[in-house]
Amino acid sequence: MLRVMIVDESTQRAAALAEALRSAGYDVVAQLSTCENLQTRVLEMQPDAPKSRVFRRNSITR
Repeated sequence: MLRVMIVDESTQRAAALAEALRSAGYDVVAQLSTCENLQTRVLEMQPDAPKSRVFRRNSITR
C-alpha cells in the first residue's frame, strides 16, 4: 500500500482527497495545512512519495 502525505491549505479539499485516496486503497499517513516543519514531518511519517503543493487563491496567474 502506497503511503501518502497530503499538504493543502484547504482542510476541506484535503479531507475529500484523503477520503478518495483511502477508498482507492492508499494509506494517508498525514494531512497538513502548511509546509511548516514539512521536512521534519516527512522524516517522521515516511511517506513513499512525498510531494506538496499549497495553492493560494491569489498566487495563481493565468
